[in-house]
Amino acid sequence: GINTTFLDSSAETPIPILPNCDICFATEFFEHVYDPARYFDHIHTALKQHGLLITDVSDHKQEFMHVSPNLLAVRNRIQQLAYKELEAHRIYKKP
Repeated sequence: GINTTFLDSSAETPIPILPNCDICFATEFFEHVYDPARYFDHIHTALKQHGLLITDVSDHKQEFMHVSPNLLAVRNRIQQLAYKELEAHRIYKKP
């Protein structure tokens, strides 16, 4: 009974248009994209007031598919936008 939407990303549309949402699951995501703070900003715009972001913005090991293992820029942006951290580096509530 929960409506879900999965969005494709491609070379032509690396950041798809995100619908407004109450919760966004972006786990195992940010470390796999270039300029992850830019992707976060798109999620922030789509996330409704008091919405939840379920993610993992802790730093990751440098490896083949981790093109952005250091996620400090995303963590800083989350802090700048005054998200409430409900679980360290994983669950955030938008103000």
